[in-house]
Amino acid sequence: MADEDIPPWLLRTARHFRWYLLIGLLVVISAVGLGIWEAAALSTAPNPVETVIRVINPALSFLGIGVLTFGIGMSIVIIIHNLTGAARDAVDAYQRAFPASPLSMPKRPWFAGTFAVLLFGGLAFALTNFFFALSGGLAAAGLAGPGVPGFTAASWGAFVEVLRTPQRPGTLSFIALGIGLGLATIVYNLRLQARLLPGIIGGLSAGNPAEVKGVVAPTLPRLPSALIFAGWVIVLSASYPIGFLGALARADLVAGITNPTAAQTVAWTTGLFPVIAVTGIVTLLGGIVYWLLLIIQALRDQRSVIGRIGSALAGYGAQPLEQTLWPEKVAVFLAGGALLTLLLLFVPAVLNVYLRWEILRLAGSTGAAFVNLQFLTNFLTAFVPNMRFVGIALVMLAIGLTLGIIMINLRGMGMILPGTMARILQAKGQEVDPAPVSPDEGDVEERAEKALSRFPTKLFLPLLVGALIMITTAFPLTVPFHSDLQLQWRDAMEAGDQELAAQLTLDMKILASIREPWNFVGMGLIFFAIGQFFGTIIGFVQARKVVIADVCDSLAVPSHGSPGGEGTPSR
Repeated sequence: MADEDIPPWLLRTARHFRWYLLIGLLVVISAVGLGIWEAAALSTAPNPVETVIRVINPALSFLGIGVLTFGIGMSIVIIIHNLTGAARDAVDAYQRAFPASPLSMPKRPWFAGTFAVLLFGGLAFALTNFFFALSGGLAAAGLAGPGVPGFTAASWGAFVEVLRTPQRPGTLSFIALGIGLGLATIVYNLRLQARLLPGIIGGLSAGNPAEVKGVVAPTLPRLPSALIFAGWVIVLSASYPIGFLGALARADLVAGITNPTAAQTVAWTTGLFPVIAVTGIVTLLGGIVYWLLLIIQALRDQRSVIGRIGSALAGYGAQPLEQTLWPEKVAVFLAGGALLTLLLLFVPAVLNVYLRWEILRLAGSTGAAFVNLQFLTNFLTAFVPNMRFVGIALVMLAIGLTLGIIMINLRGMGMILPGTMARILQAKGQEVDPAPVSPDEGDVEERAEKALSRFPTKLFLPLLVGALIMITTAFPLTVPFHSDLQLQWRDAMEAGDQELAAQLTLDMKILASIREPWNFVGMGLIFFAIGQFFGTIIGFVQARKVVIADVCDSLAVPSHGSPGGEGTPSR
């Protein structure tokens, strides 16, 4: 609980988290504008600027996502600072009251000092990826040489263009892992305080240091940590070994090197990478959902602890908070459905790899069978990568619902914490102004209904809109719009109408150039909404810190009638 738990420089950086959220969203929106420009320019001969935009625009979108998620991570830093500050203030008051009975606090867990490093590392990777893509775009446009031995400008541009895609989820995975470990730190602190605060407040109220019998570090479940680390490893294995092999093979082909192995490598790496990488991301996000559910449980436990403290010290105990609400149950199903969606996508992904190899084997054919083979391959190439975003949208909805339940619990805590603490002060003989009011919570059903009425709909709505935008990249932008263009292209090829086939190919490229930035708008809205959730949570934990510090400071001073007491001013 020492001050150095959050270094001052990190705290100064974290306090600007809302600026990171805003900048990240603006970067994502700017990428949409560039995507529209790219789509409009596809029907003309590309100029160097348009070539550069084509290469850097996806990296720009992910840079915006990286800044957004970094902002979320910084808001978690502020939350942890206030949580540890509340415990630190309580410990300080206890030490002032009982200097001869020092408290021995458990050693800070390793993940509490690691998560911030991952956040900054992920942001650095996002910036590096953008400048890496910029170098490839300049090389592809003939504006600058690659400066790498063995690469021509064309081969370097192709290398970057293929590698930039697998790098993006790898970058995001570092920040997501940092967020997951940050949430683990929150769970750790909440559980530690559930053991610590009853003894401190009870000891201060009774004037007996023996109330604190020793503080043992809480244990955390292994499953959520296993999920986030498993997801992280899956993403890295897809992003770097698989992506790097595909990039090298693509560079050989563009350089004019006849290499059947390189063509097959490109086929299987680009076919399997999207599903493997996003499966890892969804697994990682599933671990985050698990940590959020544990935070909900920890907040309920704290409510129960506050009730026991109030009952023991002032004869006033708050009723238990509502039981599991339906959004929590839905969140679990959404997270499971997201992972199932990605696992099911492995079937068409593997089929796509097989069909690509068949096209390579039948290269030069012009029959209807070959055209149908190309049609199915092109459809799967569009369908599989865009369908994966449905899985991401589902798990993001799960995160939004759990954050909403956390807000419900924090608002419920805010209703009973001040009153309970004020009654404890009254029981010790101190005047409290204004007098505490007992919240009328009713029976279990009424409490649950009142709790759901406190769900932050305004915060959840942008997240819901963002998720729906992501789903539209698969339905209807891919199915039926893109698939209909594919069917028309197949019919034109079978009829020998090359002019119509070329026009339809251009239409599909235009649709694809708009579809990806449109998807990132949805993702940007989701992360911005999640950042706003955490920003609102900061206000609750700050108020909680003030109440706990105020009560412990008051209890640490002897009241009227205590041996040697001098009385305290009215509060």
